[in-house]
Amino acid sequence: MAADQEETPLTMGSKLSTILIHKPELTQQLALCLDREMQLIPNWKHLARKMFVDEDGIKRLEQHSDYSPTIRLFDLLQVTQPDLTIQTLRKELSEIGRNDLCLLTTEGNYFK
Repeated sequence: MAADQEETPLTMGSKLSTILIHKPELTQQLALCLDREMQLIPNWKHLARKMFVDEDGIKRLEQHSDYSPTIRLFDLLQVTQPDLTIQTLRKELSEIGRNDLCLLTTEGNYFK
């Protein structure tokens, strides 16, 4: 990792786009948890709906099975909601019942 990336202070108010660039390990962890479709456990589709992605958009995101739909969702959100912060993402994850992922973003030493 480049020195300038290590020195970038990230907070809960940091934009999602900044997090995706400077903390790819967090992105991967979220994708591992949200990509799985399991009964009774909300996944990336639930988050997408919560973030106002329509059903056609969700279908487009799931078309390429060789790439993480969660990461594609985050890429889409960078464009459609450029001011989206990690704090807002945590709130939405909590509202779909994924407190485990809220905890991951809090306890993963990703933010100051």
